[in-house]
Amino acid sequence: TYFQELAKYIQAVHGMSFGDAQALTQAVKKDVGAGITMGGADGYGRKLREYLPAHQQAGGFEPISAQEAQGAHAFAVENALRITERTTYQAMEALIHNLNTMNSRAGAQVPFSSLNYGTDTSPEGRMVMKNLLLATEAGLGQGETPIFPVQIFKVKEGVNYNPGDPNYDLFKLSIKVSAKRLFPNFSFLDAPFNLQYYKPGDYNTEVAYMGCRTRVMGNVHDRSREVTCGRGNLSFTSINLPRIGIEAHGDVKKFYAILDERIDLVIRQL
Repeated sequence: TYFQELAKYIQAVHGMSFGDAQALTQAVKKDVGAGITMGGADGYGRKLREYLPAHQQAGGFEPISAQEAQGAHAFAVENALRITERTTYQAMEALIHNLNTMNSRAGAQVPFSSLNYGTDTSPEGRMVMKNLLLATEAGLGQGETPIFPVQIFKVKEGVNYNPGDPNYDLFKLSIKVSAKRLFPNFSFLDAPFNLQYYKPGDYNTEVAYMGCRTRVMGNVHDRSREVTCGRGNLSFTSINLPRIGIEAHGDVKKFYAILDERIDLVIRQL
């Protein structure tokens, strides 16, 4: 998108033909590099200011000053960001709509899906999270609240919890969206039972949740593999504690005896 917008600017401002503008942007991609990122736009602009005047002079082409190169870069960045922002919103909107309308399990239910997010501080990651929240806030076709994906916003001091943290604005937005749509839910990575696994900079050690309750992180077999990615559950069972309490008629010993029996039953079921 950046290079398309760069070619548009050069064609319009410098009166180049479409083919010449495209050829120049291809030369820029080859010599300066095609890997421009949101976080590296300023550095790329400095390289472009040096490259374009020298390239035009060396080839005997129409002169382009460093100031004009900067103007072309600023135009391309502004428009590329605007287009990418809109495209990202539409992608998040499509994700939410698809996960609430595309039936699975022989047509019996939409995919039971969950997304954990909140700690990516890269510009690209922040754009995705912001637009996911905005699409969730907007809702489905008639403004209905989307049930899927179940969203969990990961809260971490130094990342998004306090004013001044890089993702604090997203934390505030998530609270606003949750107040209207019930999602996202929140998980606290600083809670002792989550913090014990956390290693700064390693998202694989950030506890993630599935659905409304499932948390798979510990590994008694191999503690070096207490990670988030690649984990899941084959089966799950709910134990009705209030029912056991009613059956025990206030007898604590009987309550725990019944509970032990139900736990053994669950173990056999698994």
